[in-house]
Amino acid sequence: MSWDLNLCMDWGDKVIVPFHYFVKPASRPTSCLQFPFLRLPIDLQLVVYEFCDAPTLFQLMRTCSLTRRSTTKLFWENTFTDHWYHCPDEELFEYLPHSYTFLRHCPDFAHRIQKVEIDLIRIEMIFRENTTIKAKDFWAKVERVFPSVRSVVLTGCTPERPCPPPPDEVDEDYAIFETLVGCAPTRIAVCIAFKLFPRLDRSRAPPHSLWQVTRGLPPVWQIHDPDWNPTRVTPPSRKWPVSPLGDFLTSRQCYESLLYEMRGIQWLMIESYARYAVHGIIHCPWLDCPATFKQRDQWKDHLFESSHGRFDIRAQSKGNFMQELSCYKHTPEHERQAIEARHRRLETLYSENARLERRVGHGWGPPGSEQRRLFEEEFKSQVDKEALYVPVPDEGDAPDQRYKYFESLYATFVRDCHDTCCCPESAEAHVWYYD
Repeated sequence: MSWDLNLCMDWGDKVIVPFHYFVKPASRPTSCLQFPFLRLPIDLQLVVYEFCDAPTLFQLMRTCSLTRRSTTKLFWENTFTDHWYHCPDEELFEYLPHSYTFLRHCPDFAHRIQKVEIDLIRIEMIFRENTTIKAKDFWAKVERVFPSVRSVVLTGCTPERPCPPPPDEVDEDYAIFETLVGCAPTRIAVCIAFKLFPRLDRSRAPPHSLWQVTRGLPPVWQIHDPDWNPTRVTPPSRKWPVSPLGDFLTSRQCYESLLYEMRGIQWLMIESYARYAVHGIIHCPWLDCPATFKQRDQWKDHLFESSHGRFDIRAQSKGNFMQELSCYKHTPEHERQAIEARHRRLETLYSENARLERRVGHGWGPPGSEQRRLFEEEFKSQVDKEALYVPVPDEGDAPDQRYKYFESLYATFVRDCHDTCCCPESAEAHVWYYD
């Protein structure tokens, strides 16, 4: 894993690159001379564009009308083999029993994506019953959310066998994978990525072995990459209007992105203790742990076995030592300041997101009140307006059902918020949706 001061990670140590970091232009010396690029013949310009990476093409798409058309075409052809757009499991899979579509990403952007990694948790467990029905519903949602997709990698597979069985043997888990792949549209190339275990080296993201299942009788498993570790990019977030549903979903997706950011900061701070160790003596980052190590492997084993490298920054309690963690004292000043500035920025975003949560909580209102009734009506109308529900074939439409499922998703959240935020400092958050 590179020493990236904008590092973002999920809780499985998988590096996730938010889109705004992915397309952020690289810094350049201020003394760089301007070159009259647009005066070159168009054929030479096109040759230059073909050598540009995705972030550069994205910036050129937004520079001027003279560069937009050619660079846009190259950007969306998605010829960059080292990056895949990352889709978490709840986006397509959380509402599998009902045909809901919760798209957290910008729809216009998602509609043009051609390569996507869909991170499902324990595929072999979730698809174990009614495999074919669930698989068809899953791929229908994939096509609805990503209509231009041509390549899909499914991660989150952890079967008991570390590799596919011989053709003459039947394994239930792998039979589920084969059915899932067999139900995919023929235009979509599907690969399965198995996470490699065990993984004690936390200096890099956990790799996967990438396999393709050829369709046929019997299916044939072929390995594409034994150590698949691509750049995973999250598409830009969807913008929701100010409404009970919009504020809740905005808060939810913001909180997840902040967790990725804070997890990355956590790893940078912990890593600084080994990266900038003095005289080869590596200290444990845990405040009350006096252990020191001469070998990096010993230090990594200690972090893994003691859980001192797995501080849960989501626990916002006073006794959480992670809240007090800082970079090692010998970290270069410019790096330490950059990490601390990023930490302060994220703490501000946490506060802003908490204010949004309080607004939803106060809008919920007491049970049986006119305020609650208006809130629910506004919520239902927003579900319909945003087309978050598509009727299941042959079952017809169920307006009450579409609300009940989403209501169950956040009812506890808004009730808790309403009970805990009735304090003077939260008065500024009292914004009603139905004045």
